[in-house]
Amino acid sequence: MVGNITEASESVTSLLDAQRALARANEPLPVGKCRLSEVWPEANDVVFEWVGVIPLSQTAFEPVAKHLISNARQHGASQITFSVLNNMLTVSDNGAGISPGNRNHVFDPFFTTKCDSRGTGMGLPIVRQMLEANGQRSLSV
Repeated sequence: MVGNITEASESVTSLLDAQRALARANEPLPVGKCRLSEVWPEANDVVFEWVGVIPLSQTAFEPVAKHLISNARQHGASQITFSVLNNMLTVSDNGAGISPGNRNHVFDPFFTTKCDSRGTGMGLPIVRQMLEANGQRSLSV
């Protein structure tokens, strides 16, 4: 019973942390531009197809990139590709993908496909909110 209480407490703490992060995501980050190659250190599974300039500062883009890379890796991706074309950043990977039934829900707060690993379902909504708070178009799948 103590184990269940501890587990429930940890789950509530994770959800509260995610809510705090979502609230912080509404705050505008420093404006600017950065090159994709400046944002992420060398990693064998991350490829920058076009080393262009994106309309976000490195400070604003770094947490977005980190989350998207982490999310892709958690879903089995061994290759993550960032590319820029016509001022649109595209992130793709070779992971399992999103099922058609989940596709319309992945940006909904608290929706998660990782129930067994304690996912809070707040990562992609936070990334989306950060981009929107900084005047960028929303994410789509």
